[in-house]
Amino acid sequence: MTLTCSACQFFHWRPTMHRDTALVQALHDLGLTQTEADVYLGTLRATTGGPASGYRIARDIGRDPANLGKVMAALVRHGAVRVVQDRPRLYEPVDPAVFTAGIVDHLKMRREEVLAGLANLSPPASAVPILLPDLESSLTQAHRLLESAHDTVFLQTDPDTASRLGPALRAAGERGCQVRILSAAPVKGCGGELTIVPGPHGDEAVSGLQLVVDEEAWLVGTGAADPDDACGYWGRQRPVARALAATLESLRTASGLRCEMAAAAGAGGATVRTPLKFLVRHDKGEPRTG
Repeated sequence: MTLTCSACQFFHWRPTMHRDTALVQALHDLGLTQTEADVYLGTLRATTGGPASGYRIARDIGRDPANLGKVMAALVRHGAVRVVQDRPRLYEPVDPAVFTAGIVDHLKMRREEVLAGLANLSPPASAVPILLPDLESSLTQAHRLLESAHDTVFLQTDPDTASRLGPALRAAGERGCQVRILSAAPVKGCGGELTIVPGPHGDEAVSGLQLVVDEEAWLVGTGAADPDDACGYWGRQRPVARALAATLESLRTASGLRCEMAAAAGAGGATVRTPLKFLVRHDKGEPRTG
């Protein structure tokens, strides 16, 4: 049996087509049709010796020249090939690095257009508090917020949780942030200003985590004392952050506690505010000052 010329070209091209499957798919992911990707790869091969005509490219890849014109025109629009001569029309491929970089730039531009168009269709993500399902996720998010701090940090928590956040708190202080910590007992290795705030029945640790960063971001949740029942929320609602910061500041400077500034032994270099003449009525758990 004698094969026609076109059949010979077809069977000659089939192994190359199989080898090109991954490249064709990759180019398809970048926005080319599979036919355009296949023809682009064929153009790269057909033009190794210089610009080539559409007929030669079609012949080399086993396609009908009559149907190749539209594909080549699409590749020109994509910036994959350029016309270097009109009559006879000759093509050469654009350098792959330049061509694919142009695709990426176009996709970035389109992404910005899409985001701008969608901005009015849904509220910004920061308008909704985000659930923190367990203690570890709360601590992870607290670390992220502390790493982003550039002005102020306000934290109320138990000593164990504060210690786990110690490196991030120290780093914030070293960047020039004002770091204020409220806890029921001295905390080692956190730096900043530590205010001792006894619990409702004395000096026991009060579980919980309240964090405000730059009066813009906030996080609330249970602390290390409740590892099996931990949950929290965080967000970037400025009114919430400012209200929480004001509450913590009121607690820090509560008129019922007259505080003195002193260096606390073993407090990791923190400045400590401790209550003076603070007495506790253990029968009712009501603190009073004397």
